[in-house]
Amino acid sequence: MPLCTTTADTSEMPAAVCAEAVRVVPGADIASVTVIDDRAAWTAASTEERAIEIDSQLLALYAAVVTLELSGRGQPRSDEAWCSASG
Repeated sequence: MPLCTTTADTSEMPAAVCAEAVRVVPGADIASVTVIDDRAAWTAASTEERAIEIDSQLLALYAAVVTLELSGRGQPRSDEAWCSASG
């Protein structure tokens, strides 16, 4: 049996995923679902405004890194280098 049978069902799915994530992930107090396609990225659902603000900051950082890499001015970093540079 499919999870979603109508357009209305699929439009409600991101919010349901967020609610379930907060319920089942130990220590989680907020959650969001970010949709990324070939044109853009956006927050499709969240449990509260704080999650949207965090998503916005992460998406802006991601866009800056991609821009640097595409321009040839940036080099991809290893996980170790990223962790030591970010804090």
